[in-house]
Amino acid sequence: QNGATSQVVTTGESTHLEFSTHDDLFLTVNSQGLVEVFDLKAEPIKRQATFQHRSEVPVSNHFCSYDKQVLLISGDSTVEYFDVDSGKLLQHLTSQGKITSAAMRSKTRSLAVAGDGWMSYFMLPQFQQQPTLTGHDSEIVSLQWTNDEEMIVSTSTSGAVRGWYPGPRRS
Repeated sequence: QNGATSQVVTTGESTHLEFSTHDDLFLTVNSQGLVEVFDLKAEPIKRQATFQHRSEVPVSNHFCSYDKQVLLISGDSTVEYFDVDSGKLLQHLTSQGKITSAAMRSKTRSLAVAGDGWMSYFMLPQFQQQPTLTGHDSEIVSLQWTNDEEMIVSTSTSGAVRGWYPGPRRS
């Protein structure tokens, strides 16, 4: 109707959906941690990769814009880094505590994860951990980079909002 067209892809019960930077791929994650990556440019849309996240359902998932890799971040403190083409697990990391939020910074290839009053910052793809930042007195529930990716803003269950400059400031 209205000239609109659609394609249907069956994925099962999806709990997360994420698009790649160039909108050519999307991924779904189901409640058992099964990750499926689909190619939107294919006619019809085709499943490009399937892999199993080793942990509980992710709290956050991100495509890495500089290559075909996916980060899956779970509340149980697990971060997994997968290659889309091979489905291979490239890196597995356990953080200092339960993860409640995460945000990707594409310009510098870095990841911030947060939990109960703390935020950790990692340089990818080697997962070089930078100093842990503290300051919230309760659980951090959301992280978001500013559009220029210079600062990350966090909010907590106490209602506090903090702005962080976790890495070297650029001019």
